Amino acid sequence: MRRQRGSALVEFALGAVFLVGLFIGIFQFGYSFYLYNTLESAVRGAAQYAALETYPGSTASLPECFAERVRNVAVSGNPNDGSQPVLPGLTAANVSVTMNFSNGAPSTVTVGIGSYVMNAVLHSYSLVNKPQVTMPYLGRWAKDGGCS
Repeated sequence: MRRQRGSALVEFALGAVFLVGLFIGIFQFGYSFYLYNTLESAVRGAAQYAALETYPGSTASLPECFAERVRNVAVSGNPNDGSQPVLPGLTAANVSVTMNFSNGAPSTVTVGIGSYVMNAVLHSYSLVNKPQVTMPYLGRWAKDGGCS
């Protein structure tokens, strides 16, 4: 009986280390998944906005006013204001917008995250060119219409 005294404490200590590590790992995975899902939803929403928005330019270059509105939608959900980001540290500089042309007219739009560091609980993940969404362009093309 004397030799077994304190064995429950040792067993608890060994088990607690394992369980705490397991719970922290599960929380880390869940929080990272939540952050990535939020970022993916923001990019998808920006791509949907860009696919339906009037494109005010020619094939020469992407108009900055169009790209800025799409970036603002990705960052904050509002095309006119990108000041309140959906994730900490996300800025318009992290968002890339590409308009692809076919036969001289806009055909697809691609919105993605160029580079972003996602800070989870114990680890940071660097996202490069992901998430990225490409959608067919269905909006009106105001060739040489300029920004409004």
